[in-house]
Amino acid sequence: VGTPLIDGGDGLPGEDWIPKGVLGQPGVYGCSAPTGSTVVAHALAKNKCANAPAGKIFQGGEGGKGGLGAVFVDDDPAGTPYRVFRAATSATPAATTATTAGTGLAGPSGVVGSDGASGTLGIVSEAGFTPGNGTAATDGTSGLGGGGSVGGSVYSTIPPASKCFSVYTGGSGGAGGCPGLAGTPGTGGGASIAMIAIDSAFTLDATTLTSSAAGNGGKGGFGSFGTMGGKGGSGGSTNFPVPTVLSGSGAPGGRGGNGGSGGNGSGGISVAMAFRGTKPTILSTSTLTPGAGGGGVSLRTKANPLAPAESLTIAASPNGTSAADLAL
Repeated sequence: VGTPLIDGGDGLPGEDWIPKGVLGQPGVYGCSAPTGSTVVAHALAKNKCANAPAGKIFQGGEGGKGGLGAVFVDDDPAGTPYRVFRAATSATPAATTATTAGTGLAGPSGVVGSDGASGTLGIVSEAGFTPGNGTAATDGTSGLGGGGSVGGSVYSTIPPASKCFSVYTGGSGGAGGCPGLAGTPGTGGGASIAMIAIDSAFTLDATTLTSSAAGNGGKGGFGSFGTMGGKGGSGGSTNFPVPTVLSGSGAPGGRGGNGGSGGNGSGGISVAMAFRGTKPTILSTSTLTPGAGGGGVSLRTKANPLAPAESLTIAASPNGTSAADLAL
């Protein structure tokens, strides 16, 4: 009589991250005067992904640095009262490029992790039974930071009435989101085999072979969803009453890529007699009775609460075979 084996183990889901992407910083005033300028540079949005499993360190992409605001310059040393504000620098991108005044370019999303494959039927050999385990998945990657915006600028033909004129710097980009982590695969169910005959020419007479129920396959763990990137910082205007190009807002960071899901394990087999080579002779006085094959795992999905149209899917795995005799 074959001994029943245990069910395959379920895989673990990927860990969920705690934070989303860090927000970009808003634009700030810079003060300029004919003898020089003091323009406040913009801070980067940084993001560290907390709650990482042991041995794994992730960080969302940094948001782009906002461009500096306009700088006061004297265009005519001969004394003509023309005064010009010019943008000192463009935005500094993290992973994208901000090319015009106005909003920076959004950060790309991270790459989605690859899913593991669900297991196929286990294999019987002279060494025993190898269950049909699911295969491993991979983690997603971090979202990239959004681009910062170009700083504001202004042109003036009015003689300056004070020593300080201000134009906003550009808003910085939001940091990229944290990646989803991979789920682990399920393992295949164990087999129940009453007899294995390897290249053995013999006769079964008045013999009863009975296998028990095989183990069910384990479920693969779903990957976790990547978190959203941070919003970009806002831009602003100027305190100088002339035509002005406002500084723009920084772009949002990209969302982290979802983690892949581990494959489901297949059901184990239940076989009264497995053989390789010449099949043993079975007389009518003998009885071979298999138990039930182990159950596979049906197709499973998990919806993303932040994006209802998006879901993770783990393919079905097969049920295990139930047979009186099985050729290897």
